[in-house]
Amino acid sequence: MMKILISIILIVATVGCIKHAGVIDRIDIEEIVTGEVTNVNILDIAKEVTFIPMETNDTCLVGTAFKVIVNGERCYILDSGTSIKVFDLNDGHFIRQLNRRGRGPGEYIEITDFVLSEDGNSIIVSDMGGRKIIVYNCNMQFVRETKLPFGVLSIALFDHGKLALYSPSQLNTTGIPKVGFLDLKEKKIINEIDFPLIASKSRMIYPCNFNSDNDGLSVKIPDCDTIFSVSTEGLTPSMVLDMDGKELLVDHKQSLEGYHEKRDRYIEWSDFFENDDLFLFTVQHDRKLKRGGVFKESGKTFLLDYEGEGKSGFRYPLFGDLKIWPDFLSEKYCIMVLDAFQYCELLSSINGDFPIVKESDNPVVVRCRMR
Repeated sequence: MMKILISIILIVATVGCIKHAGVIDRIDIEEIVTGEVTNVNILDIAKEVTFIPMETNDTCLVGTAFKVIVNGERCYILDSGTSIKVFDLNDGHFIRQLNRRGRGPGEYIEITDFVLSEDGNSIIVSDMGGRKIIVYNCNMQFVRETKLPFGVLSIALFDHGKLALYSPSQLNTTGIPKVGFLDLKEKKIINEIDFPLIASKSRMIYPCNFNSDNDGLSVKIPDCDTIFSVSTEGLTPSMVLDMDGKELLVDHKQSLEGYHEKRDRYIEWSDFFENDDLFLFTVQHDRKLKRGGVFKESGKTFLLDYEGEGKSGFRYPLFGDLKIWPDFLSEKYCIMVLDAFQYCELLSSINGDFPIVKESDNPVVVRCRMR
């Protein structure tokens, strides 16, 4: 998970994104790399940046933030797959946690993913080892669970009361990555769909990227250059890295045969975030990770470049060495969970009215309020 980064240049290409009638048709990665550029920082997309230290005590220590969800003024942090801790974003005080490891009803071996219900009153978790989905109420009390026929690494709410389930090839009997759909109320699988032509060759088990917005649910899995639109009837390619690996094609409808097999590409790409204003993604070029995206309204593309791996993000000009890459992105906020030790290192090099924490304290949440 990207945290804090030293020595990067945030660059924006003035070319590289082609639009027709306000719709982005493709994102030309090669032109981003070679085109004219200008500097950009987090204040170009956010009107306010706030640092909120999370309360520190023996009952709420956070190890590694695997996933972050913000709902209203509450921040939910999946801590190392073992617990979910809830903090108040107004002052950072600890509210409660889910910590029910075990093998019995309402218990989990390891949380690989979690989501909140649409009304925010339930927490839904996936237990890969226990092969089940568990629902808890907002007070962390067990409500119900559903046993699954395959292991699940990532989940997403879908179509009012359904849950999309991502199972990598290593966790099911077909040996092909798949998406299943669980009816939460009926507690049954209503369909399973294999990903076409792209059986993962990776020996590692990685989560997928689910993204939900006004256009519905989309998904991208590891070792695949395509984002798919998701429905219970099938998976439709919506964006794909072209055969030469030099552009992302939007609303791509042609056959995907051969896309996964071609390994001598200009780049490969991995995670992405999206809201109504931004499409952010990570690419690999010359064995280095680079992060960039598109401002949807203007069609302007940008690339966050740097020397080194995993060290990129939006520069915060008042905190020069801080690079912000979202752990959570919504229409209102871009959120990053920042390790207290790294935060203290930054604090020692600047002057300003910033919160003071100890190196051993809980993380600091960086909340960027979107424009």
